[in-house]
Amino acid sequence: MIKPATKPAHMVRKLIAFQIGVTVFGMFNGLVFGGGDLDTLILVITIIAIGMHMVMVATSMYEYGQVDRVRISTKRDSEKPFRGFNIALVANSLNIALGVIAVISKLFIENVGFFEYAAEDVVVNPAFFGELHAISAGLTAMIQMGYFGLYNLYLSGNPLFFLIIPFPSVIVAGVAYRMGLNSHE
Repeated sequence: MIKPATKPAHMVRKLIAFQIGVTVFGMFNGLVFGGGDLDTLILVITIIAIGMHMVMVATSMYEYGQVDRVRISTKRDSEKPFRGFNIALVANSLNIALGVIAVISKLFIENVGFFEYAAEDVVVNPAFFGELHAISAGLTAMIQMGYFGLYNLYLSGNPLFFLIIPFPSVIVAGVAYRMGLNSHE
């Protein structure tokens, strides 16, 4: 049996490892099924990948909540009810930062006239923001490849997708941690 993580840094590394695993699974999904007319199969495999990722996150954070419950009951630690959310936010910080950059750069690309008027003294270079958006969206798409089917089939070109993707994992992690913290097994 694998020993549960005992420190927040261990949990952050574990959640990042889960994200990497889902990314690799999504890359194989894209490589194998991306070229044909297999939209339904791609969607089903993407949903399975997302489900597996959420189950791994929930199970790990539940166990971590149980470990913390023991520490709190023996007065070795104080109760921090949002620790699960915080751990997941740190683990997803790269995804969130890249998503924010992708959204802001897309806003600059689409509304160049507004930004030139709003900041007359500042030179706004649309080519720079186009390149920034291409780099940030490309990195985000690569990191979040487990969501390949949803992005390519339904939300292609929408930068808000990159910003929304990390939050189901954060919510699942926070709720699972609280459940583990409040369990009485």
